[in-house]
Amino acid sequence: MSVDEPARVIAAAVTSLLGPETPGPDDVQATADAAVAAMTAKRQKLLNSIGKREG
Repeated sequence: MSVDEPARVIAAAVTSLLGPETPGPDDVQATADAAVAAMTAKRQKLLNSIGKREG
């Protein structure tokens, strides 16, 4: 089976699984907070791996 617009099919499937296409302000804030937390954790792991500590 093939489709004429696979990108649209994939986008619809992802939207169906993850939620609406248009996030509200709370959704944007939650995503930004999660991204900052993930980057902070990775930064700390990197600093620890090279032997530097914040202080």
